[in-house]
Amino acid sequence: MPAWGMFARHVKNLRVTEVDLRTLSPDQRPAIALIDVQGVRFSGVQLTALHDAPVWSLTQVRGMKAVDSTRLPSTPLPEAIEKSTY
Repeated sequence: MPAWGMFARHVKNLRVTEVDLRTLSPDQRPAIALIDVQGVRFSGVQLTALHDAPVWSLTQVRGMKAVDSTRLPSTPLPEAIEKSTY
């Protein structure tokens, strides 16, 4: 799996609210990996990783909004994200 917490591919209108994900031991994979996702909303997603690597891996993501989520700006993200990490 490309992520230790959540992986979504080929998904439309994903909503994730008030989730707390953490690892018990170091894992260099991101917490959340999204590939080919349209219309995703994250609210109150807290990620506790035991390393300094990015916790979000976004590839071909469209229409993503995040509020109060670890390492993601609450300001609007780009409408289309081809490949990025946070």
